[in-house]
Amino acid sequence: IRGYLFADVLPVDNGVVELYREENQEWIKVMETGTVNGEYEFDDLIKGKYLIHARGNEQVHFAFIPTYFVNGISWFDAYHLDLEHPVEEVKITLIRSEELNATGQGALRGSIAAGEEIVPNIVLLKDQVSGKVMRWTVTDANHGFSFDGLPYGRYKVTAEKPGASFSQSFELTEASPEILDFEMNPGVVSDVKDLLNLSTLNVYPTKFNDEIHLENKGYTSENLLIELISTSGKQ
Repeated sequence: IRGYLFADVLPVDNGVVELYREENQEWIKVMETGTVNGEYEFDDLIKGKYLIHARGNEQVHFAFIPTYFVNGISWFDAYHLDLEHPVEEVKITLIRSEELNATGQGALRGSIAAGEEIVPNIVLLKDQVSGKVMRWTVTDANHGFSFDGLPYGRYKVTAEKPGASFSQSFELTEASPEILDFEMNPGVVSDVKDLLNLSTLNVYPTKFNDEIHLENKGYTSENLLIELISTSGKQ
C-alpha cells in the first residue's frame, strides 16, 4: 500500500500512518510508518482487510484532526481496503478541526484506565453540544493526556482506536476550572443523550459489568425509546 498524506493542499512531513488488519473480527495494529514529503508506504503485506489511520505532528499540525482513510474521524466511518493486489495512490487529507476561538483558565488532566484490553492512543476533545472536535492529543507512556487553556463550558472527551471508541463528558466552571484526575474507562456510562430534556432521568451504576438501570421519575405516562450504544459503536 502506497499513498500520500496532506493537510489541506500541503504534503505532511514527519507524519504518522498506522495500518490495522482485521483478525477474528478485531482490528489489530500491524505496522506504523512515517511520511516523507507526504509519502508513505507499507510493504510485504498479506491479503486481508485493512484500515489506515494518519496524523500529523501534534505541535505543527495541531489544527488538523487525525483522520482515517478516506475522510473519517471515527473508526467506524473509515473505508477499509480489501487487499488482493498492491494499492497505489491512497491519499489521505487530514480533517481540519473546529478550533476553540478563545482560551481560558480551564484545564483537564486524565488517563485511560490501565489494564483494559483496548487502550486508545488518540484522544479527541469535543464541544458537548455540537459534537465538533476542538483539539486532539496522543496519550503518553502511562496512558495519560491533558488539555490546557480551555474556556469554561461543557466538553466531551473521546478515546479513539479502530474497534472501539468511548467517550466521557465533563464541565469546567469558574468554581471548578480544573479537573486533574479524569479517568476514562470503557465500562463507565459515558453520556446520556436526552432529547426530551428530562431532568428526572437517572442512570446507574455509572460503572457496570452486566446490568444497567435507567430510572425516570417523571413523564410516567409517556413511552420512551431507550437505545444503548456500546464502546464499539454498536446498538
